[in-house]
Amino acid sequence: MFSKTFTESSRSLGVFAPFLNTELPPCSQVAVGLSMGGGVFCFDPFLLYRSGYLSNPNISVMGKVGRGKSAFVKSLLLRSAQYQRSFLVLDPKGEYGDFAAATAAEVLRIYPGGSERLDPFFGLQAASNCRVEMITALSEIVQAVLRRPLVATESLALEDVVDEELSQRSRPTLEHTLEVATKLEGSLRYKDEREAVISLVSALRRILYGDLSGLLGTSEKGRDIGPRAVVDLSQLAGGDLFAVVINLLMAQRLRSMRAGRIPKGFLVLDEAWAVLENPESAARFRSLFKLARSYGSSNIFVTHRLSDLASKNSNSEVAQRALSLAVDSETFVIYGQPPSEIDHVSEFLGLPTHLARKLPNMSKGVAIWSLAGRIFIVRHVLHPLEVSVVDTDQAMTEGLFRDPTGLRL
Repeated sequence: MFSKTFTESSRSLGVFAPFLNTELPPCSQVAVGLSMGGGVFCFDPFLLYRSGYLSNPNISVMGKVGRGKSAFVKSLLLRSAQYQRSFLVLDPKGEYGDFAAATAAEVLRIYPGGSERLDPFFGLQAASNCRVEMITALSEIVQAVLRRPLVATESLALEDVVDEELSQRSRPTLEHTLEVATKLEGSLRYKDEREAVISLVSALRRILYGDLSGLLGTSEKGRDIGPRAVVDLSQLAGGDLFAVVINLLMAQRLRSMRAGRIPKGFLVLDEAWAVLENPESAARFRSLFKLARSYGSSNIFVTHRLSDLASKNSNSEVAQRALSLAVDSETFVIYGQPPSEIDHVSEFLGLPTHLARKLPNMSKGVAIWSLAGRIFIVRHVLHPLEVSVVDTDQAMTEGLFRDPTGLRL
């Protein structure tokens, strides 16, 4: 039924695949491409959420390397920009440079020794739960540097440091927090209390002035991240600090949205496994992921395979964290998958097995969409002017995405 190039007409697809939705989503803006059930497929998660078609705006995008998932995500952001949608892209591979230039997006490059430092406390002074958020942010930083959870005495010491910092300054800074911790260390009488504070001091010194300097830092004025931004994390090695930086970026973004400084828009996390491998950071990320919906954020979770998410009986802790994250999405966009994924896709999305079997042979740019259980097959179409901006493999795939209809997408 489905050839490798998907050349069948919409009419024949309707005959052989009656389970496909021929009634397009009630959305007239942000065209994605052509629905194999007929018509131009448009997708704006905010409009669909507002109309009740979707119960949440989060999106999970999955597919093998080279099947077009990155091109889809970039084009969705690009086309949504004309409707004043904001976006923050957490880019672990450094693949969004051309996209950032084309959209005039702000680009931050975060890495040890870098000149652009992330302010973990920006916007905290305006938050109603300032103390809790500062304790959470500082705990994540220290635990990542120490590579272990804090013991009880360290947690108490950290709370004392935060309380003292907030009592002295209306706007907390990481540098002054280190000064407060250093003074507290010198004033303590008991060995276990001093050792607890010493752990905090050593971690903060390493972040600010040691081998990890250049990642985090604060100043009197601070710095917000603009409404359209790409954070290049390609020079930041994966692991605990990578996860912490992502969580800090998310938390800062949500504070900005809550304060009305940033309009509703997208938060893109590519290659999320580095976050999910760390239990504390994974829990924090999941809570932010859920919370973002109430602040007008559509979170896009991008990964390669569905198998770890689909197997509900998996013993992998990472798989269970990923599954809980994916379950909070109601939109799934599944590009080509290897044969080993067929059963997982069928189980997870409730697809007929004979449709899931077509996944390994689907062309680049063709995806199975599930919108709150409604199934569509969509061929993503790029305008010629978009190709150089969004298609990572354009030199190898010249012409595959070109718009054959003349539609203004």
